[in-house]
Amino acid sequence: MDIIEKIKKFSGRGGAQNRYVGRDDTVLCRDRDGRDMCAPDVVAELREELEARRVERLPLELEWLLNSDFLSGHQTCSVNSSSCRIEEDEVEHDYMERGVYNRIAPLIETRIANLKTVSYSMTVEPMSADADDVEKSSISTKLLRYAMERGGFDELKNSLLQWSELCGSAFVLSFWDESERSVGG
Repeated sequence: MDIIEKIKKFSGRGGAQNRYVGRDDTVLCRDRDGRDMCAPDVVAELREELEARRVERLPLELEWLLNSDFLSGHQTCSVNSSSCRIEEDEVEHDYMERGVYNRIAPLIETRIANLKTVSYSMTVEPMSADADDVEKSSISTKLLRYAMERGGFDELKNSLLQWSELCGSAFVLSFWDESERSVGG
């Protein structure tokens, strides 16, 4: 039994016969040094790994937040490296002025406006030159375009463009929702 099956067994997703019954002394896997790992050990190691990754990505997240502040017009912010927070820069003396010009927002808005003009038209290509395959691909393309139009693809695309410009990337999770009604009705 590999590690994936053991984790499924531990989490209760491995089917009714493989359910974890709550014993903490069940060996789930071995660590890098070859020591046996039980359920509490696996959970502790996962939590340590998650915390290490959270700390590792913190500078990148602060950069995204700073970009977001710049985009919304707060140009006098900076990252405080000791507290790992974004803070408003204070004026040191009364005679100092804080005149800023938002150079980020017009740049991003222009890029998004240009990217919104690009047409994303998906098609289904036939497997062969057979007339039946060509007809099926034509029908599938029409169904795909109908689903894109009905499902609000343009709004999703625009949201993704904004996130991508702000953070550098954007993701869409595609899954089947059994509670939703069918496409036709």
